[in-house]
Amino acid sequence: MGGNEKYEELVELDGGHFWKGTDDRSAKDGSFPPQLTFVKKFKFNKYPVTNFSFRKFAVAEDYVSTAEEYEWSFVFESDVPDNIKSQITDKLPNAEWWMPVPEARWDQPEGEGSSIDDRLNWPAVHISHIDAEAYCKWKGLRLPTDDEWEFAVRGTLISEWYLLEAISSTLYTPSAASVLEK
Repeated sequence: MGGNEKYEELVELDGGHFWKGTDDRSAKDGSFPPQLTFVKKFKFNKYPVTNFSFRKFAVAEDYVSTAEEYEWSFVFESDVPDNIKSQITDKLPNAEWWMPVPEARWDQPEGEGSSIDDRLNWPAVHISHIDAEAYCKWKGLRLPTDDEWEFAVRGTLISEWYLLEAISSTLYTPSAASVLEK
């Protein structure tokens, strides 16, 4: 399956006031209590950055990602092939579902032998903040601020956790998922 440039579409968000954070007193990430916040109008990627788009960047710039440089990245245990899983002895305390997989990177999501060839329209994974900034610079864009990110993915929700938070904690890292015009 080939990649599709339609996934590079930007949408304009009007901005305005919104409640950032949560009314959940048990939140341990500093998001309680909610705070009235303002963001200006901005453009935001309609879709996460895809493997197709990130590959175009990596090839054009001969870019070496952080995971490629370190020669490993974390992969969800359920995505690690059994033959690789049996070789891994280290795990993160209190986050056993993450496994450090040798050679896992954006173009080999589950490590050596895996490929993005049939997943070109899937969100790019194993993208560090450094990688995301380099991609954005190449596109003439920038990463969203924390306020812009929350405005875009939360909408008007306050008390409920928003969907993308649940998705990002189980499927992919959103650091490169959203880019803005400069």
